Amino acid sequence: MARYLAAISGADYDAMADLRRRHNITVQRNSVRRTRAGGPFTVQAILDEAQMRDLEQAGYQVRPLENLDESGRARQAEVGRGDRYRQQ
Repeated sequence: MARYLAAISGADYDAMADLRRRHNITVQRNSVRRTRAGGPFTVQAILDEAQMRDLEQAGYQVRPLENLDESGRARQAEVGRGDRYRQQ
């Protein structure tokens, strides 16, 4: 199942605390944002598709930012093959 970096928005501070308390979601450090006073809180977390669906059903807004599986494969393709320090 694919994993995503996603932005999660909730109505208030308690809703965001419930991400950890009830839904066992690990929030990315230093990602908490609040666009305006009284507005929703937004955090980033790494989620799979099932977690995203569960959070949406619980009333959160979830927006995928990056497919980590695809970007990981692309980064791995950049890595060289073999041992470049081996004497030939």
